[in-house]
Amino acid sequence: MINITRTRKSLKLTIDGVEKTISYPVDQLDDYRALIGLLKQHKEMVEGDQEEVVVVDQAFALLEGCREIVRKMVGEEQFADAFGSVGDDIPFMGWLAIIRAIQSDMDEYLTSTVGTEGEL
Repeated sequence: MINITRTRKSLKLTIDGVEKTISYPVDQLDDYRALIGLLKQHKEMVEGDQEEVVVVDQAFALLEGCREIVRKMVGEEQFADAFGSVGDDIPFMGWLAIIRAIQSDMDEYLTSTVGTEGEL
């Protein structure tokens, strides 16, 4: 018999002075790829030489992407409990900080699971 369990981490947030905690899986590669994709988009947006309206459009797309990946990872109920009606008002850099913290936990998990030969 093989027993498989998900590996989860949690992140403490203070939103408008209220402490909340969200938990999320760190072992789902699709989520990891989505996070990395968002961070790459952010880097390209910051480093790009584009018109202001294009940058603003990209920033809103990134903001929506950050919200959606966090919503997917923590689940609708936990997302609603943690962010409630303020979810739309969380600043862009706040979402990036959340994404980076989750990505750091995922990096830590993946590093711990890789053997000395580079095999999972």
